[in-house]
Amino acid sequence: MQVHPYTQMVLGLLSSAAQVIIVQVNIDYLVSSLLLKIQSVYEFLLEEDIKANLDLMKDTLAL
Repeated sequence: MQVHPYTQMVLGLLSSAAQVIIVQVNIDYLVSSLLLKIQSVYEFLLEEDIKANLDLMKDTLAL
């Protein structure tokens, strides 16, 4: 069965657009995951006992 050339062209464009959207969604997910990890590390470092322990170990950790 023959498909009209314009139909093939539109199908190709729609397929390409769908692939771009899928890639962008994956990138957005990865960036969001990274930001959540950064937030959890930042919150951990801001805990009072962690800050106090890091201040106490400052001289020990310095090379």
